[in-house]
Amino acid sequence: AFIYVKSIDGRLRASMNKADPSAVALLNSQKREPGEPFNMIIMGTDNREGETSARSDTLIVAHIDPKKKSATLMSIPRDSRVDVPGHGTTKINAAAAYGGPSLVIKTVEAFTGMTISHYVEVDFNGFKDLVDALGGVTVNVPSKIQDPKAGNYDASAYTLYAGEQLLNGKQALTFVRSRQFPEGDIARIRNQQVFIKAIFEKILKFSSAFKINAIVEATIPNVTTDLSVGDVLGLMTDMKGMQKSDLETVTMPGTPKYIGGVS
Repeated sequence: AFIYVKSIDGRLRASMNKADPSAVALLNSQKREPGEPFNMIIMGTDNREGETSARSDTLIVAHIDPKKKSATLMSIPRDSRVDVPGHGTTKINAAAAYGGPSLVIKTVEAFTGMTISHYVEVDFNGFKDLVDALGGVTVNVPSKIQDPKAGNYDASAYTLYAGEQLLNGKQALTFVRSRQFPEGDIARIRNQQVFIKAIFEKILKFSSAFKINAIVEATIPNVTTDLSVGDVLGLMTDMKGMQKSDLETVTMPGTPKYIGGVS
């Protein structure tokens, strides 16, 4: 157990070393008390081949309550019109491009009134490694999806048919990336929330150390965070016994419209 924890420690420290120093300094100035409820930003980056945009593609505010063993994930649509400190009114996904995770944190705190204690940045492409480490994830695909771009132009992955099925990592990327729906990003958020719950349910069933290690191996290389090893292990202990019903997903309310030709 000691060797295993030391192994996680080394890999997580490497992840922490990639963390945005400005974000770490900001979060260190507003540390939470251990065991108390806290808010964390989960930011997904979806850098497709040939694209250099540093905008956040997926943005979630997680409210985690260790005492109640519950979590609520609020998805924020990427085109949400907000005030980005120092840059005026613009889309929220621009905050990451203007000032990295620290500006994303300041932006979210400004318009929600919530204090953010931690952040996690996930490489969206690395997401498929997690799904494969889980042996695939079963979801009910609401309607047919045929999106070559979302599926990285992989013919074996970019077409999904409606109905319940086991998705591998490549297929899962198509499911959570595609916006080819009448509601665009709002529909994509719904699919992401369905998939997050499916992943959570599958992880809850794992008790094997081998399986847990496979999840860690797949996740840590694709994650940047300010969370320390102690934070992670403490949170795992606090949330032990959490059930599927203890995870809630919601979407920040708003009204889709075009303003000055911009969505």
